[in-house]
Amino acid sequence: MQRILDPAQIEAFAERAIPRLRLADPATLYLGRAERLRALSAGHAIGDYLQLIASLCEAQHRVSCSWASGRQVGNADPELSARIARAHAHGLPVMQASAWPRDPRWRAALGELCDSLRTQAPAATGAAIERLASEQPAALEAQADRLLGASPAAIDV
Repeated sequence: MQRILDPAQIEAFAERAIPRLRLADPATLYLGRAERLRALSAGHAIGDYLQLIASLCEAQHRVSCSWASGRQVGNADPELSARIARAHAHGLPVMQASAWPRDPRWRAALGELCDSLRTQAPAATGAAIERLASEQPAALEAQADRLLGASPAAIDV
């Protein structure tokens, strides 16, 4: 005989069974994307673009692996676990992008991404990469604040 659960029972079960936040595995996330993009690029009208983005994904993989080796990732990170618990207790989003403290290493990671793409990018894209790579840290932080603060009109695209 099948039992019908009332909404409160379903909700109580869901809170225990479904993780609030599933972090991506950096070991496979970007490489999987790169493989798919390279496969899609063969004979495609925008194949060169897809190849460039696949190269970006591979660079993201290298950066994310070096980033992850420098600190704990996932729910084993005590700071992240505490933030998740606080957000859950107060009914807030786990990651409020505008309020989440940025690790200052993000600018170095951005520099590594720019370095990886310099030789592969077309001229117009290469100029944008060079401009981004040469930007002052304060300007990069201001751009990040605007981007994460959902102020698209203020972002220097």
